[in-house]
Amino acid sequence: MTGNDLRALFSDEKMNEKYQRILESLEDGYFEVDISGNLTFFNNALAIILEYPSAELTGMNYRRFMDAETAKEMFQTFTRVYTTGSPLKGVEWKIIGKNGAGRYVDASVALLCDRGGKITGFSGFARDVTDRRLTRKFLKESEDRYRQIFEAAPIGIFQYDIKGVILTCNPAGAAINNAPIGKLVGFNLLKNAGDADIRSAVAQSLAGLPGQFEGHYTSVISGRNRYIKANFVPVFSANETIVGGMMVVEDLTERKQAEDALSRSEQERAVLLARTNDLAVLLDPAGTIVNTNEKFANRFDTAASTMIGKCVWDYFPEPNRSNRKYHFDQVLATGKTVEMEDEREGIWHYSKLCPVPDASGKLVWVAVFARDITEQKVAEAALRHSEARYRSLAENSPGMILLIDPDGICRYVSSSVEKIMGFSPETVLGARPEDFLLPEEADAALAIAARTLKGEAIRNFEVRVRRKDGSFAVVEWEGSPIYEAGRVAHAQFLGRDVTDRKIAEEKLRASRRQLQKLSTHLLTSREQERAGIAREIHDDLGQTLTAIKMNACWLKNQIPGDRTQLIDRTEDAIRLVDSAIQTVRRISSELRPGLIDDLGLSAAIEWLAASYKKRSDINIHVSVTPEEIILNDTYSIALFRVFQESLTNVIRHSEATEAWVALSRKSDAVTLVITDNGIGITENALSKKESFGLIGMRERVHALGGKISVFKMPAGGTRVSVQVPISNGR
Repeated sequence: MTGNDLRALFSDEKMNEKYQRILESLEDGYFEVDISGNLTFFNNALAIILEYPSAELTGMNYRRFMDAETAKEMFQTFTRVYTTGSPLKGVEWKIIGKNGAGRYVDASVALLCDRGGKITGFSGFARDVTDRRLTRKFLKESEDRYRQIFEAAPIGIFQYDIKGVILTCNPAGAAINNAPIGKLVGFNLLKNAGDADIRSAVAQSLAGLPGQFEGHYTSVISGRNRYIKANFVPVFSANETIVGGMMVVEDLTERKQAEDALSRSEQERAVLLARTNDLAVLLDPAGTIVNTNEKFANRFDTAASTMIGKCVWDYFPEPNRSNRKYHFDQVLATGKTVEMEDEREGIWHYSKLCPVPDASGKLVWVAVFARDITEQKVAEAALRHSEARYRSLAENSPGMILLIDPDGICRYVSSSVEKIMGFSPETVLGARPEDFLLPEEADAALAIAARTLKGEAIRNFEVRVRRKDGSFAVVEWEGSPIYEAGRVAHAQFLGRDVTDRKIAEEKLRASRRQLQKLSTHLLTSREQERAGIAREIHDDLGQTLTAIKMNACWLKNQIPGDRTQLIDRTEDAIRLVDSAIQTVRRISSELRPGLIDDLGLSAAIEWLAASYKKRSDINIHVSVTPEEIILNDTYSIALFRVFQESLTNVIRHSEATEAWVALSRKSDAVTLVITDNGIGITENALSKKESFGLIGMRERVHALGGKISVFKMPAGGTRVSVQVPISNGR
């Protein structure tokens, strides 16, 4: 039954206004379609989504605003709901607005039945998720780009949360530690890093300042010794809140070995200068080249032998020359190692200028090691851009985004969590999902999250989450696994608040329940009124007609025998009174058959069938199993009225010659089936709003919790089938 049917059926204007206000207050589109897919009812939100005027949209078939592929998917959805009887949620369709633009909606579909349980179409809600879909697409693209850069970077990159726990690292970082990524993820740098300077640098980055470490490093996990340089920087959310940090690690072991070797002997220095992978040159305090390797010479398209004895500054144009000489002079002045970066013709170099003293401690040389870091610079810039874009998209998404690690700990949360739950992102970060779930739903929700961590993508599951004020929000989630190095490192969940929609749906159901109660009350009142009228007709009018007949008979006996014309008129009057008495009895019985109260439902049905058989040319066959079916007054009257209306329809419309009635009872249900061999009922008659007889039948059966179906049989004729559940006391 459609929303229009409900308003046509009931006269309670306040109830209908309430029903309408609920629908129009929804942000989601609400729709009802008939079996053929034509819109029979919808709210204003749906018209806005489809970009059609309401008048033009009424009666429109869904195929009009869908392409062929989407229309096929929608038909399959309707078929599945029709076949299983179960609603479907999370169905995504592409719709075409009147202006030709494509948009996406997330829809739910359920069966739409009349009061008798007859399927009349489908109803559902549709939410415009075009922006969410685009956000999800951009997030995926940005994340993939970020992941590619991250995985291929030649330097070690580690990300850690606000507590110092490593969230992820790239293959280069794992190689430095000589350990698999799986063992590094979850390692707490603040608590377990072996070097106090590393712990201090991590803490400094989480306080908002960059930190640095250079020195010998022993991996706590593998025990491997390396010489590294590490930079620690804070990572901020869109609202400038620190959510963790990033550590960029460069393995300088080979360079350190070369530097150490410089202090041994000039011969060893020359050998090591040749072996190092860096550009290397040995300078005296005046900047004269003492020795160099071929890599340094190749940078200037010359041979190493031709460079010895020349001033190194002659090979550098401004401003590189002044910048490098400035750092060179710093080494001479302080006797300490100096690091620098500069760019020339699009190529970036990282240089380390190291003092080399003689046996007495006097600085006699400066060793310069340079490395091409252009690729690293590009990777870092791209990484920052990609991460910033990913974070911006995540923070501006209308739903909240969570990243859960394999231990069930939240490692990232978007700022929108505060709008939905009331908790700040910092409160949720590092917590477990069960801290915010209702106890009765926690196990099921965690089981779904576990499936995502095993690699399964999950769509549209609803979980209630606790808000800060103690209330709860209904959140619809989508879960997808995040892979790193071929393994699931995190589960990403995108959740949207559907609390308002759930409240609206419950109000809609409550409104329908109230309308059902009103219908039941009206039917009960009507039956009581009919019983009262039947008693008055039978007792008062029946007695009056009987008295008139008695008087007429007395008058006839008083008329002389030769007054034949007067006697004939008197006998006509007596016959009319007899006919009126029979009519009174018939009307009284149809209003409230006394047989129901005296002999029960079975006898009343057999009597009515015999009565209708006399009044028509239809041969009516009645079968009752068992012979006596005892039900209470409510059930007996409802089934009798359905039977009465069915026979009336057979006589008026079917053009049948035969009809079969079967009444049976089992332990848990009573079944009534009326079949005829007529022309069969049409679809138009079934869906006609003015078919109040059918509506009344459905209302009566539905009020008892039963099912009724009215349909045309393939071979012709109509069948009405009613099944009502009962207990021993009914």
